[in-house]
Amino acid sequence: MDTVEIDETRVQPAWVDDLWLAALADTGIDPEDALLLTIPGEQSKNGYSGKTWSRGSLIDELEDCEALGERLAAANSDEGRAVRRVALWIDQSSEGAAAILRHELEHAVQLDLDGQALQDLHDRALDVLIRLAGGLAGSGSLYNVIPMEADANAAAATFVRSRFGHERIDSLLQVGDKHAALFRLREGPKPVDSLRVRMERFVSVDGPRLARDFADRNGRSAGPANP
Repeated sequence: MDTVEIDETRVQPAWVDDLWLAALADTGIDPEDALLLTIPGEQSKNGYSGKTWSRGSLIDELEDCEALGERLAAANSDEGRAVRRVALWIDQSSEGAAAILRHELEHAVQLDLDGQALQDLHDRALDVLIRLAGGLAGSGSLYNVIPMEADANAAAATFVRSRFGHERIDSLLQVGDKHAALFRLREGPKPVDSLRVRMERFVSVDGPRLARDFADRNGRSAGPANP
């Protein structure tokens, strides 16, 4: 496969490339089968600090196109679409950037397995949570229970703890680091080949139950879900 050529004119921390290669190695992805797109700033207009696009897909959302700028052509080229593409908004701590990269690479592995079906299930899971618990204080935490997100968070936490040590990561959790969801290690990621079944169950059973329970605890009765 030909190398994707990108005119890199943006300044980024020197440690980003090292973290990228380490995260790739931890995920088991060949560096030639992945493309890192660094974007200035802390997060996108929609509030995410990293993003993954499924192999072969066209990047066409307006916000993504604007954020990538001159890099969009390379990312949407035949060579770019043939590999895993990950964006990182680079105004992060090294620990945060490491966690974001590993989280997004786990999504890349997930999407390679069953991309469109998993993306559709993710959208449906999010819709269930929003309809049954959206708008309630703290309801955003339910997002991290979606199996795709829980697995990616677990992979991120395992990686950053192996790289920076438990003591360092725990100290960041104690001070309320903004990447806390990517640092907490509750359990390791589950087998990716069981993900579709777990996502289907979340949409039809676990998600509605969790959202209703959350709504009931926080003073609002949730109506029936229509997953």
